[in-house]
Amino acid sequence: MDANLNRAAEGVRVVEDMLRFELDHADGADSLRGLRHALREGAKLLPGGPGALLAARDSVRDVARNAPQKSRRENPGNIISANLKRAQEAARVLEELSKPLSTAAAARFGEIRFRLYDVEKEIAARAGLPGFAPPLPRGRFLYAVADYKTLSANSFCFLNELSDAGAGMIQLRDKGKDDSTFLKRGLAAARRLDGSSAIFVMNDRVDLALAAGAGAVHLGQDDMPPAAARAVSGPALRIGFSTHSFSQAMKGLEAAPDYISLGPIFPSPTKPDRKPVGLKLLERVCAAAGDTPVVAIGGISVENLESVFEVGAAGAAAISALSKSRNLKKTLDKINGIIERFR
Repeated sequence: MDANLNRAAEGVRVVEDMLRFELDHADGADSLRGLRHALREGAKLLPGGPGALLAARDSVRDVARNAPQKSRRENPGNIISANLKRAQEAARVLEELSKPLSTAAAARFGEIRFRLYDVEKEIAARAGLPGFAPPLPRGRFLYAVADYKTLSANSFCFLNELSDAGAGMIQLRDKGKDDSTFLKRGLAAARRLDGSSAIFVMNDRVDLALAAGAGAVHLGQDDMPPAAARAVSGPALRIGFSTHSFSQAMKGLEAAPDYISLGPIFPSPTKPDRKPVGLKLLERVCAAAGDTPVVAIGGISVENLESVFEVGAAGAAAISALSKSRNLKKTLDKINGIIERFR
């Protein structure tokens, strides 16, 4: 019982600290702190209390003491999920083993187990637990956009550099491709980003984004509306929505997407026919968007990146500035330097 009490408390503490320091989720961290205290109180209800448990401890001869641990790259969602499961299982063991010793202790541990189930559901969407989309990047972030040819060049060197540099979101934009080709390319890119902190985004198609295992889908004005996309994807995808005016942005926000983009902010080589909306409109939309992140897109470069962050954009979508860079690493280092100044 001592081992499972420690196991439960340690699992809860890991999740508590992840919520506090990694996700800035104060309410969730407070809930977990309360559960740790409840575990200690439950131990006091057992015969002999914590002292008896400590006296029975024999960690030296524990057969699981040096059990091998599988090494893998973990994202915050996986760490939180694994430790919640660990705590839930331990709480179940404590509940069952307490029944012949103390009905009060068994009831307390049972209550803790069900509270852990509730907490898991509460934080699932925010933490990106398995089955839920990953959380959006904190603070300012780079939103890289490229076609498959660019992403996959030189054995995915471009994609790997974006991921290694800490790009917050990476979108595969392959307009006009048939479903089979787009899905195949999405699957290939998603596999490359498995374990990365970057959120993989597919353009336009909710069904193909789900099938490829993407973390988000980005929808245009002529695509499925965000509310309908949410009904299809459930919590499995983050949903972004393109806007090009104040009225489009306000209408888009009514559908509660996870983020909106606005642009083109500056003259854009990829959208030469669109008139730039400018920084003043970006600032106005950011102020009206509240907690919904706004991603600035269109003509974003190292030279003007700071200006879009200054007026409130959470993300900056770069296309040509990255795909046409002669030295991608140098460009990404400059971008990261600017992002760091806004943290």
